[in-house]
Amino acid sequence: SFFFTTVARIQRPASWLVSVLLLLFVVCGRMDSGDGAPVCEAGILPAVVDVLVIGGGISGLVAASALQRNFKLGLLEARPRVGGRLFGTPGGADLGGSWSWSHDRRVAALMQRVGATAIAQRLDGETMYKQGGSIRSVGNLGARVAPCGPGAQRIVGGYDTLPKKLAAELPPGSLCLGCTVSKIERAEGSHTVRVTYTQGSSGTGEQVVEARRVILALPPRIVARTLTFAPPLPAEQKQKMLATATWCGDWAKVVATFKTPFWRSEGKSGVAATQDEDDLVSVWWEAEGGDEVGEPAAALAGLAFGAAGERL
Repeated sequence: SFFFTTVARIQRPASWLVSVLLLLFVVCGRMDSGDGAPVCEAGILPAVVDVLVIGGGISGLVAASALQRNFKLGLLEARPRVGGRLFGTPGGADLGGSWSWSHDRRVAALMQRVGATAIAQRLDGETMYKQGGSIRSVGNLGARVAPCGPGAQRIVGGYDTLPKKLAAELPPGSLCLGCTVSKIERAEGSHTVRVTYTQGSSGTGEQVVEARRVILALPPRIVARTLTFAPPLPAEQKQKMLATATWCGDWAKVVATFKTPFWRSEGKSGVAATQDEDDLVSVWWEAEGGDEVGEPAAALAGLAFGAAGERL
């Protein structure tokens, strides 16, 4: 089976209106809300909250998790799932963020807190290389060819384990999926912010929630393109936000799943690369190692860049 996604990077927006907190500790979600996630009934938040988080990716969920004990909280996510760029196949292969390293202490702490298990990224074994239509082995060079480099580790069951676990810990009724924000405005006669959103793909059923603080856990370009502010953002600031590239925005990731990890029995690392322009996917690596290493599936993942990513 093949699965596709593009990945994006959350960066820091600024606003006269919104108190922004972006907790960026991963670089780079299944189509459900997460095991036990407290989804709002009918997609409606309470009329007033202390803090409203817009964006249910890892940054928004970490912010919500940190604030939930001391503040009345709401979180709006436009997708029908949590996780944002942390997204995986049903078998647990990552389609978005894939790795962490020993220096990622906050990731390690979060994994320990939610009970996630790490597994070393397989890089040892033969690495395959294609050029001019010819395929050959270049030896044990997986650590040099794979995008992660040496010392990387994955999460058993997929990186989206983290946002799903965080979502499940939120207070009941605080998370609304499929809720698209359209407008953020200063509330007249108060020190609060009014946020207008709609629930569902039809865009009907407009709702309003007031908050003392709003956290935008979104790429600045998305904020500038899709949200209306009243009073409006300064023109110069909006142009800067529109000009802020979304990292990995023109990448596409592919996962192919197999009955067995055949590359392991052949002494290969699972890493392969090509420099032929006609090949859409530039580099491959092991996304899951199957029963042999306690993972639910056997899979290879690959990346396409630029025009090739757009074609996918």
